[in-house]
Amino acid sequence: MNSYKTTIPIEQPTLSKIDFFLVFWLICISGNPLFGELGGKYIYLGTTIGAAAISVYYAKPLYSLKLIMFILASVVLFLLQSTILTSFSVLANANFIARLYSGFLITSFLGYKFRYAYMKVIFFVSVVSLVFWLINAFVDFPGIEIGQYRSIVVFNYILKTDIYSFTGRRNSGMFWEPGAFQGFIMLVPIMYIGQIRELLRQFRKECIILFLALLSTMSTTGYVVFAVLVLLVIVKNIQNVFFKFVLAFSMAAIFMWAYNTLDFLGEKVEKQYDDALELGRGEVSWSRMGALQIDLENVKRHPIIGNGFLQDSRYGILGDKMRGAGNGFTGALNSMGIPFIIFYFFLLFKNAPAVTRYESMIVPIIILLLLNGEAFLNHPLFWSLIFVKYPDLSSSELYDDICAEIQTDGDILVAN
Repeated sequence: MNSYKTTIPIEQPTLSKIDFFLVFWLICISGNPLFGELGGKYIYLGTTIGAAAISVYYAKPLYSLKLIMFILASVVLFLLQSTILTSFSVLANANFIARLYSGFLITSFLGYKFRYAYMKVIFFVSVVSLVFWLINAFVDFPGIEIGQYRSIVVFNYILKTDIYSFTGRRNSGMFWEPGAFQGFIMLVPIMYIGQIRELLRQFRKECIILFLALLSTMSTTGYVVFAVLVLLVIVKNIQNVFFKFVLAFSMAAIFMWAYNTLDFLGEKVEKQYDDALELGRGEVSWSRMGALQIDLENVKRHPIIGNGFLQDSRYGILGDKMRGAGNGFTGALNSMGIPFIIFYFFLLFKNAPAVTRYESMIVPIIILLLLNGEAFLNHPLFWSLIFVKYPDLSSSELYDDICAEIQTDGDILVAN
């Protein structure tokens, strides 16, 4: 049974223009600063209305039991916050529901095709980003200026002075910073965690480009999370204990070398740690570790229901000073409380595209590590992961049924 599960070819459905558009749009509203600037605080509500209209036109699902359950849990949480907290925002709460629902509508529209469409869109974004990143290493090119960014929609860069340095121009793709780009890249192997070997075999070109794009971000979080993912996969897939030990030791040695050699790994982490230790009460920190310390101090005030989305409710006197800063994981705990975030990670585990429980556990572990780098839960995509439909690899019969379902939806499967 296990040999079938791990060697089954990955489905390659035909994607329509509307499929590509919806996935590209979801990615854009989840991380492209240009879309956030143009759409403002109503972009998620507008997306929800548009996606619902498209779903009605194509007779796609508008709700599911899991969606209703999660929205009800959100509403109960918001009611408790409105009763206990001194300040809360109805608009911010409604905006969260809109983020949640828009992500559901888009993932539900594509169904089993979503992960394949996502990989293809991120592959396209990565190719474009590598080309413009190389150009941008030597010259500034024109675009739409938004604060510190200059954007050409599918690529943006942060304006700096050291334009002749590759290290001075890390690859942000079309996202708000390189650390965000790596998170969108890392979702690809997560969506294929139960078929990693087949992913590497069938989509070698895509994997190489995604790996190069990941390297070009020079992201501390990205490198660490990728190393952890590789190590976890190695431990699971190699049966020979000796080779498993050798490869695990080699990965650890390579990581230690990189940590001690690359300034954006070792030196950066150690500096943030030292700064966090010296952080006094009432002081602000924009580093990941400093923000983690500030978040955890505030989580203690309302660990069960959180402190809501308003800055002054979350951080008290620090208020707007913490805007734009923060640790994505502890920031979510601060806003929504520990039980709600545990519920989210439980649903990630249950919905993981995995063959074994071990692989299912990898998904929430990697997502947790990614959230420690960026506030991905401020946007729809990472919430929508709990709604993505994956093929059931538990038996060949079930997988064939899913293939048939995709075919009846107008798709043709092409196996390499």
